[in-house]
Amino acid sequence: MEGTGIARIVAEKIAEVWDELLNTEIVGIPHLVGSISSDGEVEMFLVFFDEYTFERTIEDGSVSFTFPIEATDPKELFMSLLKFIREGTTPSILEPGEKIKEPLKENLTKRGFEVLWIAGNDYVDAWVSKSGVKYHLSFERTGKDEYTLVRKEKVQ
Repeated sequence: MEGTGIARIVAEKIAEVWDELLNTEIVGIPHLVGSISSDGEVEMFLVFFDEYTFERTIEDGSVSFTFPIEATDPKELFMSLLKFIREGTTPSILEPGEKIKEPLKENLTKRGFEVLWIAGNDYVDAWVSKSGVKYHLSFERTGKDEYTLVRKEKVQ
């Protein structure tokens, strides 16, 4: 995965998948599923899952992966995928139990969510969208300037 030629091919494949994503009805959480062989062959597909799935397997110089599409543009997706393939680090996916600082709306936006509606003080409900998927989020105030996500539901 070190060569610039392979990176260029990965970028081209991401552009193809991105176009497919824009022209496909979202029926779950979109993921990239693919592999990069040791000889530079790249395969990549758009697949939908009900849950976020991160998988990275390296064997004999080849990498296989499953990676959720959380990015707002293909360049961001390319950079996140490369980091995941090289380092195995996953982007921050908002899951129950995670703490978020105030201002809540601004910090959700920084994480790539479009805030459609938000209301409350000690208990906050928010309707958000990310990568074409809508969510109902419930937060509880757990500190002076901190909220904890207590529930995350995908909205159909």
